[in-house]
Amino acid sequence: MSGCLEASGNSKGPRVTPLPEQEWNDGVRDILNRTIKEGPGGKAENIYATLARAPVLLRRMLPFAGTLNAGEINPVDRELLILRTAWNCSCEYEWGHHTLIAKHLGVSQRDVDRIAAYPLDRNWEHHQAMLLDAADDLHHRSAVNDDLWFDLREEFSEQQLIELPLLVGMYHALAFALTTLGVQREQGVPGFSTPRPG
Repeated sequence: MSGCLEASGNSKGPRVTPLPEQEWNDGVRDILNRTIKEGPGGKAENIYATLARAPVLLRRMLPFAGTLNAGEINPVDRELLILRTAWNCSCEYEWGHHTLIAKHLGVSQRDVDRIAAYPLDRNWEHHQAMLLDAADDLHHRSAVNDDLWFDLREEFSEQQLIELPLLVGMYHALAFALTTLGVQREQGVPGFSTPRPG
C-alpha cells in the first residue's frame, strides 16, 4: 500500500483516507489482495482501500463492475464511454486510470484529448460519435434521445444496448464517490491534460 499516501490530485487531500494495511481484517485483506494489482490502468490502490472502509458495499459492488467491464461492449468502445463520463463528471481519478487503459488498448493520446474536446471536435467516425453522444445524453438528460437510440440499434446488439446505460451509470456513481471522498490519484496516474471549463 505504499502508493496510498503518496498520491497526487486533489490538493485538499482525501476526505476519507484509504484503510491502512495494518487495519485490514481477513475479509478485507482477501478483497484487496484480489483487487489491488498492477494492470493496464496502473495500480488502483486508493479507490479500493478507501471503499474497503465499507467492506460489504465493496464486496457487493465488485461483481457488478466486473460483469460490465467484461461485458459485450467492445473494450475500446467501453473506454470511450468511461472517459467521456469521467470528463463530464470532472473525475480526474477515473480519467487518469482509464486514460492508461485506453492507451493500452491502442487509443492515442490525441484521441484521448479529443474526447475531452467533444462535441467541439466532431471529427469522429459515426460509431464513435454515437457513443460520445450517448454518454453526454445520459449525463445531461438521464436518457438517450430517440433519434440516437434508433441509430445505436443499427450497430449494437440488444445486450450491448442494455449494458450501455448501466456502464455509464456505474461510472457516474464511481465518479461521485471518488470526487466526494477526495480519493487521490496514485503516482504516475495522469490527470486532465486539457483544462476543464469552469
